[in-house]
Amino acid sequence: MRLLNQTLRLPDRVGLWIVPGFVPSDLYNQILGISKVSFCYVRHSGGMPTRGLEALSMGCAVVVQKGCVLTLYAGEAEGVLTYEFEKNDLAPGILRMLNQWSAFERGAQRGAKIIRREFGLSRVASQYLRFLTFVAARPRGKREMKPVNTLAQKRSFFAKACCPGGRVSFKRCVRPTSIAGRQG
Repeated sequence: MRLLNQTLRLPDRVGLWIVPGFVPSDLYNQILGISKVSFCYVRHSGGMPTRGLEALSMGCAVVVQKGCVLTLYAGEAEGVLTYEFEKNDLAPGILRMLNQWSAFERGAQRGAKIIRREFGLSRVASQYLRFLTFVAARPRGKREMKPVNTLAQKRSFFAKACCPGGRVSFKRCVRPTSIAGRQG
């Protein structure tokens, strides 16, 4: 909410788009294609901002949290700025990019080339499969089964199954309080 408040403080001349929820990927790519700047927030420090990767690969300049993994691949010269949540410097970073757009546009184009090369489908798939092979082959001890009554579920979920005609059927809703009494 605080990030939203910071962006809402931007001047009216900034065409701010807020998309609540998810949009189809073709519409999302169209929006990125006409955007100049995008910002992202990663809940867990050290995580990869996939939306930032998508935006930069489309040539959109990106503002990310300080210490974000994306800055290992691209920096200010490649269209990536950082902000610090506590310093409320997200809006000034966005304004800086817009005011110096000609420089950041060239940088974002360089960043797009880097991201497209480093995160190309064949390269990512190859590295991911190598990682999975390593994880599957590493030695580990016998897995201990935990009693069901010690598990703590924090969110409700729906069990889904496909039905004829492509519809989705919600078979049952499991509430966190009923997890101990759940049967297979």
